[in-house]
Amino acid sequence: MNVKLTPKQIAVLADVVRFKLLSTRQIGELHFDLAEKPETTAPANLMRKLKMAGCVKSAYAPLTSTETDTPTRPSAVWFVPPDSLKVIRRVLVEQGRASEWEAIEATATTINKDQRFAEQSLRHEVGISDVLMALERQVRGLPGFELAFALRTSPRHEDISTTIEIKKTRTITDGKTKELREREFRQKTTVNPDLFFAIQYPDKTFGFFFGEYDNDTSNEAKFFEKLEGYHVYQSRGLFEPVARTFAERYALPIKDFTGASFRVVTIVNSKTNPIRRRNSLFSRSLLLPTNRFYLSLIHI
Repeated sequence: MNVKLTPKQIAVLADVVRFKLLSTRQIGELHFDLAEKPETTAPANLMRKLKMAGCVKSAYAPLTSTETDTPTRPSAVWFVPPDSLKVIRRVLVEQGRASEWEAIEATATTINKDQRFAEQSLRHEVGISDVLMALERQVRGLPGFELAFALRTSPRHEDISTTIEIKKTRTITDGKTKELREREFRQKTTVNPDLFFAIQYPDKTFGFFFGEYDNDTSNEAKFFEKLEGYHVYQSRGLFEPVARTFAERYALPIKDFTGASFRVVTIVNSKTNPIRRRNSLFSRSLLLPTNRFYLSLIHI
């Protein structure tokens, strides 16, 4: 097939590659004037053409939790697997747009090599895209602030994700004496954030943030284990090499990484009672240093 990509199509493909997964609605928000024509089918038509050209692929899920207040028929979620990247590269090189291909290639990582997504996972990943889009919009609107980088690290990032072991004690009843005593045990927990981003403040210092996107699925105990894992991750100095790696990768002018730290932002997306959901998740976490943990509410 003789394919020729327009500037708008190239820009759309660049964002699908950069965000890893985008729904048709999200593509509309990024590249079309939905305020002027909210019912337009132009985003869907453009994506169908790109799919026919082999530049993108799609998965389908009812995006009830992240995109609508009522159940809908399955919606298309678009991504660019390795074989589609090869098509994009060939087409852009043939069009004499090698520099635009290099810009796309620089952000290309495969989110799911087998191209299969569970429905809940797909909704979760689309929600992360919403958060990344909102983050870019909001930081741009703050005078003196700059988004140094913002990355999807779900489902796993090789430079960040790790499993750590935490030593704990629990109270048990002795079977013979019926007395209470403490028993030590070790618990493994995984540090595996959904997002990682850095913000430059007006005074030219930087803040690092891990993001957790809650799609109304995590229970309080599991959420506490996540935050406890981050606390141990920080206290053991495991973040210092991560901060150094990403500062070098994005050319951030940071010289001293001793004691490098981060904050955890949890974005709560609940269609029922978001305030109750937030308070429920946060209640047990008061046992940890709360100046390092933040919860936000979004309603998309």
